[in-house]
Amino acid sequence: MALTSDTTTSDTPLARKFSSLKSIARVPILDQETPYHTLKNLEIFLTGKESGRLWVKRDDLSAHELGGNKARKLEYLLAQAKKENASELITFGMWGSNHALATAMAAHKLQLPLTLHLGPQPPTPNVKKKLLAMHALGAKLVFHGGQLSLGLSIAQSFLRSLWSKKIFYIPPGGSNALSTLGYVNAFLELQEQLQGKVLPQRIFLPMGTAGTSAGLLLGSCLGGVQDQVQIISVGISHSPLSNGKSVLALARKTYNFIRKNLSPEERARLPQCDLKKNFTYLKEYSAPGYGAAHPAVYEAMDLLHDQEGLILDTTYSGKAFLAMKETVEKEAKRAEEIPSTLFWLTYNSHPLDQIIREFPWKNPEKPYLDLPESFHFIFE
Repeated sequence: MALTSDTTTSDTPLARKFSSLKSIARVPILDQETPYHTLKNLEIFLTGKESGRLWVKRDDLSAHELGGNKARKLEYLLAQAKKENASELITFGMWGSNHALATAMAAHKLQLPLTLHLGPQPPTPNVKKKLLAMHALGAKLVFHGGQLSLGLSIAQSFLRSLWSKKIFYIPPGGSNALSTLGYVNAFLELQEQLQGKVLPQRIFLPMGTAGTSAGLLLGSCLGGVQDQVQIISVGISHSPLSNGKSVLALARKTYNFIRKNLSPEERARLPQCDLKKNFTYLKEYSAPGYGAAHPAVYEAMDLLHDQEGLILDTTYSGKAFLAMKETVEKEAKRAEEIPSTLFWLTYNSHPLDQIIREFPWKNPEKPYLDLPESFHFIFE
């Protein structure tokens, strides 16, 4: 099924739990549940035996090229943009932002003009490929050479969206209370998939703008299993705006958003959530910063690819997997029983080559020359 411009109030795990929430529209992007399975080979490699304790949730898979964790967020954000009859989307990220790329894919499918404000990160081959793909998908790319310039554009764009309802502002990373419903749903989806079987005792995932972590944390509470599952968020760029407190703040905002949209009867049975409970934020894997990674991250990525055929990225999923790998290795070395552990794979690993190849570049030998001139030095 292809991504369409139609919105839907179709059933989601969250709406099945609280029927009042069926009125919150979605653009269907993920056509079905994403699978989960054991990491048998990895477990044997790390612990020397197979006990079925290492798992992965495959949000890298979807029915078309828009996969990864951004898809679940965009389902709600783009439905809201359509509801407001917006004629332009604006969002933000770094030069190789997964969020910017995912939004470009969705906007292209929905034929909505998109402006991307993009700030600096190390110019890896993956970053270059994403920039070419974003341009090929029709997004207007705006260059920023520093965080201050990007921050000012974020503030200015937000104000513009208040003055003009035709402009729909999507926050950095696509994370707000509305979009976080996507990952409340995701946790409840996993719970339904397990059909009463024991949930993983801990979930490792990367954390940037907090939406995925906040959704899973809140989902564990609404699913009545917060005491059983520890959410371990691995910071990928620790800062005053991206840390453990930002996860808890967004989870609280999303809880209040849900509460506000419930009927009085359903509000009365909404559980109270102690969001600090069973939540861990790890900042030590965030160095050397956004888009950069230590050699150990590359080694961990290679290990997972060799053992399980899974593809990670250095900015997000690679750092989170390294945290999980080192944790399990230390437990195995101490001869401890490994808690059942799930790695939530958030990376969209669909290849971009076809998107780039099929675009009519003016200079196929140097396609980057079609991009705004301020981006050219990244490729030279």
